Amino acid sequence: MESVAKKPLLPWQLKIVLSLVLTLATGILLHALSKPIPWQLEMCLTTASALGVAMALLFIPKKQLARIGQIPGLDPNWITFWGFYFWYVGLAYYYITNDLYGLIILSGIGGVLDVVDGKMATAMKEEGVFRTALSKMLGKVGDPLADKSKCLPVIAFFGIASIISIYTVIAIFVFEVFGTLLRYPFGIGARFYKLSKRTAPGRRKAVLRTVGIRLIRKSQATVHGKVKTTIMCLGMLVCVPYYRRWCFDLPWIPNVIYDFALAFAITSVLSRMRISAAFDRLIDWPRKWKLFTHKEVEFSGALARLN
Repeated sequence: MESVAKKPLLPWQLKIVLSLVLTLATGILLHALSKPIPWQLEMCLTTASALGVAMALLFIPKKQLARIGQIPGLDPNWITFWGFYFWYVGLAYYYITNDLYGLIILSGIGGVLDVVDGKMATAMKEEGVFRTALSKMLGKVGDPLADKSKCLPVIAFFGIASIISIYTVIAIFVFEVFGTLLRYPFGIGARFYKLSKRTAPGRRKAVLRTVGIRLIRKSQATVHGKVKTTIMCLGMLVCVPYYRRWCFDLPWIPNVIYDFALAFAITSVLSRMRISAAFDRLIDWPRKWKLFTHKEVEFSGALARLN
């Protein structure tokens, strides 16, 4: 059973080819159909086409990513940049042409590259590929900032368009900014604590020290933050039919989705703070799920367990 579970169902090269075939086939079908077509069919074919590109990128094995990362212009920091680039090229393309297909394909690539950069960095570390301290530092700073600079403006746009409650949008922004200030390189908790050491004894020193200690816990991304980002990105697809006035039914759905995103934004901030021993253990419990660990995308193990 173990040998079956560990054996890849298909070679990674074939999985990439099949994923791209899915993209090509659904794209051709979408553009071959007589217009207008039902918006549900257009969204389904467009999403399937973007999914094919996404899977093709995610099927690249770690060993190959470690090699790719050594090519100039393709290291993890550059992949972060290309993700940012494709995201906004997709938005600009939509603004100019009003073509939904191009938007979701290009911006979808930009979104998936945010996963690829982390997977590549992990792969290079596992394969012993040298990265300078500067490169690692840029990754720690650039990756989370790129995520927020991609998602938040689009969420704000949907808020201004009244697709999402503006109060939910504002709350998401507040917790995103606060969460960013808790992380490297800002680290406001550590800064408060250091400032308390240089402050004369008294109430101000005690407050700075207490607040600083409470805000020093984790800097790296948590499961809560990654789930939040996933919900925010996928929620944009749900907002599109409402923005394009294709759908008027159940207008509360986008709000529910982004209320969930807000909930995870709050728990993401709380997971970076020291509340109490019991609460910290509770907030860390989802780590046992081992989600978003940059493992290889493989289905053979799951299929083997079904037998």
